[in-house]
Amino acid sequence: MKAGSTAVRAGIAGQKPMPAKKVAASPTKAIPEVRGARDSFSKVSVSLPDSLTRSIRQLVGPGRFSAYVTAAVERQLELDRLAELVAGIEERRGGPIPEELMAEAEAAWHGE
Repeated sequence: MKAGSTAVRAGIAGQKPMPAKKVAASPTKAIPEVRGARDSFSKVSVSLPDSLTRSIRQLVGPGRFSAYVTAAVERQLELDRLAELVAGIEERRGGPIPEELMAEAEAAWHGE
């Protein structure tokens, strides 16, 4: 691994996440409401490709890298959990959710 490189091993939507490796942690401060008022931060070491690290830093500016990565990981967790929910529904139904039901649910979601 190159010096200065930063790795998060995350699954892609629809794929099972890769097993986590042992990571040292040290709580620091409270995390906002999305994660729970009593949660705390843990300092972890991850490796990301240098090009991705540069792109994130250019996009978010100084001091916002961790917040950006946290939001990305939260979003991936949401997608993974939604994929599990859909898979469970499809398993109980014995097949995929019909397109007309999906369209009806989407319309209801958007208040149509």
